[in-house]
Amino acid sequence: MSSISVASEESLHDAPVSTDSATGAEGVTFDSNEQANLDDMIGVAEPLKHTSTLTSIIDQKVALIQKNGAPSVHSFLYTVPHLFTLTEEQIAGLNVMLREYSEMDIIVDEGTLLTHVFVLASGTVEVINTKVGRASIVGHRRVGSITAPNIFGIDSVILEKPTEFSYHASSLTTLLLIPKRQFCELFTRSPMFSSSVSVQIAQTLSAFAVFEDFCRSLFGLSSSSVSGRRSFGEGGYKLSIPTAVSIYESSGTVVHKLMHSTAIDTDALHYCVKRLPENITETFLITLSRSIPNYLSDGVAFSTTISLESARRRRGAWKIAEKGQILVIARDGFTDIIDFVTNLCMLIVETKKIRLRLQRLASPLAIDFLRNLLSMDEAASKTAVRAVLAHLPFSETEIDGLMQVWEGSAIINVLYNILLHREEFVVHVDVNLSKKFSQDPYQKWGLSINRHIRAELGIGCEEALPSDLTIDIIFSSNITIKSLLCSAPEEFRLLLEKYIESQAATTTLKNPDDYYLYVLAQVLEEEDSMREAYRQHLEEAGFIMMEDSFMSGLVVDLINIGKLPISGINASLRDAAKKRQRMKGNGFIINVDRTFGAQVETILRTLVLIFGDYICSVNLTGGVAGLVGSRGDVVLPTRLLFSKQSFGEDSTDETRVCNADGIHEKDVIPFLAEGNVALHRGVCVTIPGVFLYSDSVLRFYKVVHGCTCVDMRSSYVARQVEESHRAGVLKRGIKRRFLFYLDTVPLNDDRDSESYTQKSEVLFSIYATARSLLNLVLFHELYYAVFCFIFISCYLC
Repeated sequence: MSSISVASEESLHDAPVSTDSATGAEGVTFDSNEQANLDDMIGVAEPLKHTSTLTSIIDQKVALIQKNGAPSVHSFLYTVPHLFTLTEEQIAGLNVMLREYSEMDIIVDEGTLLTHVFVLASGTVEVINTKVGRASIVGHRRVGSITAPNIFGIDSVILEKPTEFSYHASSLTTLLLIPKRQFCELFTRSPMFSSSVSVQIAQTLSAFAVFEDFCRSLFGLSSSSVSGRRSFGEGGYKLSIPTAVSIYESSGTVVHKLMHSTAIDTDALHYCVKRLPENITETFLITLSRSIPNYLSDGVAFSTTISLESARRRRGAWKIAEKGQILVIARDGFTDIIDFVTNLCMLIVETKKIRLRLQRLASPLAIDFLRNLLSMDEAASKTAVRAVLAHLPFSETEIDGLMQVWEGSAIINVLYNILLHREEFVVHVDVNLSKKFSQDPYQKWGLSINRHIRAELGIGCEEALPSDLTIDIIFSSNITIKSLLCSAPEEFRLLLEKYIESQAATTTLKNPDDYYLYVLAQVLEEEDSMREAYRQHLEEAGFIMMEDSFMSGLVVDLINIGKLPISGINASLRDAAKKRQRMKGNGFIINVDRTFGAQVETILRTLVLIFGDYICSVNLTGGVAGLVGSRGDVVLPTRLLFSKQSFGEDSTDETRVCNADGIHEKDVIPFLAEGNVALHRGVCVTIPGVFLYSDSVLRFYKVVHGCTCVDMRSSYVARQVEESHRAGVLKRGIKRRFLFYLDTVPLNDDRDSESYTQKSEVLFSIYATARSLLNLVLFHELYYAVFCFIFISCYLC
């Protein structure tokens, strides 16, 4: 019986079903050693005589399917939880297999990978925890009972995990088996069925409960943390980092695949280090705050205060004096704090492995060995650094990974700090009451943009904006938008061509035009003089560039479309423009970069309050984690799903339609023609942090909800637009466009992680998605025929 264990294989056998009806009989088989007629078998099953009164809807479905001559086994499925939501056609299409088990037979043994879902037609099934029995003198422990009519095995089939418990028949039991493939296909065919099963799985999925505990450890003020204060939580509170780490180790996040291994997970190290302040390994005290604390005042401007950077998370962060203390400005009060502490826990787990590994050295001690090398030249070659690391207890693979995380001789200082630090972090969450009297940094951004737009239009602050003004908001990489709308001047092109010849990696780029875009970004990062020259070129082309490294961490480009020279726009966009009439004249693009999580909703709310119905579209693009396809593929979502299963009482996932009228496949496919990438349609689920990127959560959303990708921003954008409509802030509809590329596919078994993702590998998709959106933003949808009709009408008048 393949993966299903029974007490005696000889007592069960497959037999063909013989019924008078020709409809549906081919899809039903059963095992029995007594009965040969399916209708007789179901007729004598005792629980079926005593089933509770069915609803009128189920009665109608049963009557209809029996009228059509289907076997009674399909009729019975309408009395089963979840399956009653299916239509008669969906029920009749199931290839059901029937089996009988005697008392004390083992139906499914613990650790079995199921190939079927089980429907209990009669009898009772006992659920036994056999793991407890192996370690206990009292034997197996009974977990519970399943009575007919019922269904079990759903979670194991959906999550593709072996069964946690053993299932035993406690009486003569009849089971109906539905193949795994057919069962999973029902989710795409029936939204009602998907919704019904989703509620059950979400309530029992341990990953959501673990995330709730993690949130409590971060946001639940304990009595000890605020003892002696008259105002509850006035001065903030300290996090219990050991508690947070302990809970984090139960998360099972796929970003940290070697969490419970003694091997060093350099992929996880690469991920977290790039999202934490650069001096994190020499820091002991961290203050997380939404604004500058009172005790610092203007201290961030002192000479003893050093600004810190993090490569992948643009937060305001400063090193305070020389005592191992840093201040980090959280960009929102929920998702950013979760993200910071999650990455800190990831770092603690891996640095502990490194410390324990280094402590193995006995002669000389690792601390002495590294101390003698602290004066190593910063310009030391990779070969010299590798030679030093070869004396330490790391494998060749680990040395390669560590040198990717920390470049050059800096790794020597980091390892030395790890030995001294011993993962001793004190994290203080500051509750700064003065923030209620300070100006919202996002409102300052919005008002500053408003002033620049008025200055460009030549109108005063008291005058109304012109009625033909259009504003398009894009959340995208600023360097991508700049390079597509304002190509490098001719003198730059000559320099870039020489640079290209020395960069063999660029030969992997699929679009020849992307060579210049990729190299331009590289050169601007390295050459200050070229960066300044390019900035002047951008300003002449209608770009107003703004940057905040103090509070919000935003990078904003305001682009005057009317000033953009056609010759400077990327050639592929110019070719696409030939099909359209003209560029928008009196219009502006607000491109916001470096946003994260719930922060994007606050930014959009501010822009909506200031500009209202002048906003034509909101566009979101960027990298997401894929649940299907391969790295570099493009995703055009059909719906957005906001995962709220771990938000306490508000635990109903929110679904929103997207891309209904703003962007279609025909708008994207032309820009994918030169690349070897696929375009996927489906649901995009928003999850508040990589803590929830566990295998079970990702498979749950992939199978039950048909999700193709995971992100952290899209649902916040969609929610704000919808709420603005309901509140009357936006009186007319605005186009909402969501288009993403896959920068990682976490469910893949291969090493498809961030540290192995070279930017050049996904560069084609980055520019293809940006081109698709810019093509819709820049040019009117008026086609030549419409233009001629209006012209002729005006002439005749």
